[in-house]
Amino acid sequence: HLEEQQYPGAVVVQGPRLGSVERGSIASGTIVVGEDNQNQRSSSIPSRNPTPNVIVAAEVAPTEEEIIARMDEMERRVREHTRQTESTMERRVREQVQQVLQQTPRAEILHLDSDRDRPPASMEEGNDIGTDIKDEVPNKNVQTLTSNGRAVSSEDSQDNLCRRRLICLIGAFTLVIAIAITVAIILTRDDNKSCSVDSDCSFNHAEGDCLDGSCVIRSCLPGYGLCDGDYSTGCEVNLLTNENHCGSCNTKCNTNNSCMNGICVLQSIQRDALMSLYDSTDGPNWYTDAQENWGSSSVHECLWHGVQCINGTVTELAKGVENLDGTLPTELGLLTGLTYLYFWSNKLSGTIPSALAQLTKLTLLTLSGNELVGGIPTEFGRLTNMRSFFVSNNQLTGQFPSEIAKMTKLTWMHIENNDFTSIPPEVCSKSYSRFSGDCPPCYLGCCTACE
Repeated sequence: HLEEQQYPGAVVVQGPRLGSVERGSIASGTIVVGEDNQNQRSSSIPSRNPTPNVIVAAEVAPTEEEIIARMDEMERRVREHTRQTESTMERRVREQVQQVLQQTPRAEILHLDSDRDRPPASMEEGNDIGTDIKDEVPNKNVQTLTSNGRAVSSEDSQDNLCRRRLICLIGAFTLVIAIAITVAIILTRDDNKSCSVDSDCSFNHAEGDCLDGSCVIRSCLPGYGLCDGDYSTGCEVNLLTNENHCGSCNTKCNTNNSCMNGICVLQSIQRDALMSLYDSTDGPNWYTDAQENWGSSSVHECLWHGVQCINGTVTELAKGVENLDGTLPTELGLLTGLTYLYFWSNKLSGTIPSALAQLTKLTLLTLSGNELVGGIPTEFGRLTNMRSFFVSNNQLTGQFPSEIAKMTKLTWMHIENNDFTSIPPEVCSKSYSRFSGDCPPCYLGCCTACE
């Protein structure tokens, strides 16, 4: 009766099984009908046919689905409570902030509460509530509402910010200057050299001072720099010509550029022309002094042995008696600034390149004492600035070109000891013809006055 009408879903345990039921296995709220031999309990609930040893369990343990449903309901209630709490707090904060905004023109909200009692996430600094409140109270100046409730105007805040930035900038600038001075002193100090007076301190291409018992570099000589970090060598780099330190230390010129007077400039073709001479005449086997600086990427070609320049342009090339062994390259014709070309007494062979006729500024050409063959290029008649022309003691052949007579400024010429077949009269009649031998000296029927 109880099971079917008053307690649906109740569990009935009858007979001898009652005694085997442990107390802890019966859920709370169990209703006992009749007598329990063990517990001596009786129910106050009336029963039509009380049966001894009968237990009616009106409430049983919930199923898994019921547990999940109850947990969901609890979670929903918690969320609802939290939402109501946050809404209430947000409303209160809005009311307080709006009151401040009304009282303080142009306020800016930076802190809405202290760290101890922080508002919900939606009210923290940087959220949209500040914008919302600002929209609700238009035409208000921006101020700072601190955690202790004090409002600071934006003008004061900006002034303080500017002052702080200025102080930081001055401090940083002072620190940089101090570091620079310290580094300069350290870099110029020679720890390996002690002194008592300034005269004890001497450096390569530099002036030194005695400071606190140690030698320091006061300054490098003009055009030199201290670039290798070895202070004992002084200012070792020529900043005017060094392509790795052009004008200042560690200023490196790009490929195909050279350093001229401390400025990186596009490398001229004259360097390539000189290297052509070096390559075609066995440069590595030139006499040692003759090789000085040749081919060096860190030394300008104007400082190579036997090369002279004016304003960076090669004007003189003197390589006499220096064991040049090979042929003259046509690239020499690119050195259009040449006025002086001197290759006396080497081992030059092959023919004289007609490209030398492009050197119209030449005043002296010396090719004597070599092993040159062939003839004199007729194009040499264009060398109208020539004053001295020497090709004696070679193996030149053919008729001496009459075009040489066009060298109107020519005052000295040696062409003897070759295998020329004839000398044109217009050349022989010139007072510039000089030959060695008996007096009067003659060569191929061309005689000149005695010297």
